[in-house]
Amino acid sequence: MVGEQTFTKLLLGEAAYQTPETTSKQIEETNSPTIDTLAPVWDEEQPPYASEIGSLFNLNMPAVTDNVGIVSYEVYVNGALSTYATISDSTLLVTPKYDMTCADQLIYVIAFDEAGNSSQSPTFTIPQTDPCTSTVSTSQSSRSSQISSTSFAVTFGGSSADYGINVVVDSLGNDLTVVNSARVSFGKRKKKFDKSDERLVRYLAKYKHYSPFRHLQVQFHIKAPEFVMRQWYKHVVGIETTSNHPTKDHAWNEISGRYVPVEDYYTPEIFRKQSEDNKQATEGAVEDQDVARHHWDTAMFHATQQYEKLLQMGVGKEQARAILPLNQYTEVYWTASFQGIMNFIELREEKTSQWEIQEYAKVMKKLMLDVFPETTEIWAETHGW
Repeated sequence: MVGEQTFTKLLLGEAAYQTPETTSKQIEETNSPTIDTLAPVWDEEQPPYASEIGSLFNLNMPAVTDNVGIVSYEVYVNGALSTYATISDSTLLVTPKYDMTCADQLIYVIAFDEAGNSSQSPTFTIPQTDPCTSTVSTSQSSRSSQISSTSFAVTFGGSSADYGINVVVDSLGNDLTVVNSARVSFGKRKKKFDKSDERLVRYLAKYKHYSPFRHLQVQFHIKAPEFVMRQWYKHVVGIETTSNHPTKDHAWNEISGRYVPVEDYYTPEIFRKQSEDNKQATEGAVEDQDVARHHWDTAMFHATQQYEKLLQMGVGKEQARAILPLNQYTEVYWTASFQGIMNFIELREEKTSQWEIQEYAKVMKKLMLDVFPETTEIWAETHGW
């Protein structure tokens, strides 16, 4: 004899005779969204490649796919995260964080999907475009590493992650520019630098006939702590800054904390002691370096942590940056005349200047000797450097 319940199961099937709890559980499982755990896939046979290579470059990614869809990329040039603009679904216009001309550039991309899954592309290399040499000089607790004849990294704190840079981006003129500018009064022009030109440059420098030197211009890319750049801003000798005339011989453009979050900070390797007889100088080292470092690190932790929290809650970068300390690194493009640059070197290489900016002045002198060797050497000798 078939009971009522058994008969119902036979007619309608097992699913029709389930307890409310069982049915609810099955419905919940049926309606649960599928969790995406599949990362984007790169085709090893069609890796990314670069085109239109200059200070920027196009990054082409012919074959990267995802089961749902790719939402963003991170592009790394020699380990540094770089910014980019999207040209198409498979092409990005990349702005490297640092100058690309003086070394091979190792490139890779990380693709992200909407679920946060990520995968790294095959790496590829953009060959260097300028000859490079590598020399290292040590001074106290910094190292100025010559990446090329016109590029130095000023490394502080003994850490490769804590460094500034001083790079010649462009220059106008050569050693003959000064003598030809001076001789235009007589309607003469030289094509080769000789002993008579050396005597003329020496005379001009000695008796302060500086206007011919202003025809030489150099553009630098500088990365330095903010407190160093605040001192740099003050240099105006040989640099016309009083008008907005388009021909003025000085230009200054800086990375903006309104657009780019601050990520790099300077930490000294040695905490120096305040000089007892010079209010603006330091000498020697404080006795308890560990305690000094603890105070420094604590202040840095709180400042950077609160900055990140403000950004996470949606506060604008232009406001959040106001709480950051002066040891944050900034980057500038600075163009100035030969006279202005040499005045900077003379004042900031001097031993009573703050040690950090002295290091930049020393590097600047090496760069000027490479760009304008004859004129720089004569100027230095005449001014007793």
